[in-house]
Amino acid sequence: MISRPSSNVAIGIALIAASVLVSVLSYLQSDAAGTYDVADMVPQVEAPAPELLSVVVARQPIGRGQRVGAELLSELRVEPPLPPGAMRDPAGIVGAVALYDIPQGQIVTEGSLVLDKGARPGLSILVPDGLRAVALRVNDEVSVGNFVRAGDRVDIQLVLPSDRVARVEGQDIRRGDHTVSSVLLQNVLILSTGETLAAVEGHKAAPMKNITVAVSPEDALLLAIAKDAGTFSLALRNPADKAVISASRMHLDDLLAPFRPPEIAALPALESKPAAPEPKSRKRTVTIIRGTSSTSKTFTSEDES
Repeated sequence: MISRPSSNVAIGIALIAASVLVSVLSYLQSDAAGTYDVADMVPQVEAPAPELLSVVVARQPIGRGQRVGAELLSELRVEPPLPPGAMRDPAGIVGAVALYDIPQGQIVTEGSLVLDKGARPGLSILVPDGLRAVALRVNDEVSVGNFVRAGDRVDIQLVLPSDRVARVEGQDIRRGDHTVSSVLLQNVLILSTGETLAAVEGHKAAPMKNITVAVSPEDALLLAIAKDAGTFSLALRNPADKAVISASRMHLDDLLAPFRPPEIAALPALESKPAAPEPKSRKRTVTIIRGTSSTSKTFTSEDES
């Protein structure tokens, strides 16, 4: 016969076992509904928010070559990291000149500005050191269908008329066409198109009557002569193409060569008759008698036999 204390212990153990069984069943049911993650049982500690940094942005669009005023700027707090050269103090920007178009809301960087407060706004500030700005009159054909833009790079090709080339090369102007085309300058930077410094955006052609390019002082003299000597055209480059090709020329004869008939072989020379022998000359002496005196004269005649 079991004593009362022993029965109480047995009942307690049974209750504990039942409690453990219920816990295990509850766990198995919850695990069947989704993946169990120990991290779910660990209290989550939120990471501290990063410190926001103040930067200067364009309140309104700023055009290239334009002087920056305080009304064009505003401050914005953003998370780090900041873009290289990001400006953080509006006071240091006021009075600077924009080198590029700065869209509204874009962070203003040091590389997009000329911070010299004495710099004059306009085209002159956009001319790279050591170069000169030269304007060229263009039409839609010369300007690659009006698709050239400020910042593009082009090759400038020149076509010289026949009479000018013939005089330089010492050839007869009346014989053949001496027109020649050549690459005058390569990888030339376009500073502006038309009558505005603002870069033209979009996918549509922008009609223009002139463009302005940046060239060396020597090339500026070359262009001044070339504009009057012949006609020129532009060849647009890919921005990644920096290669300089060897100087080349193309004559009109090179273009027409494939259309010429093949050369006719020279006819054999006709057999020539032997030259007739030179006639032999004969001398004859005639004596003339007059009274008691006589004289002799010698005559020469050609023998044609």
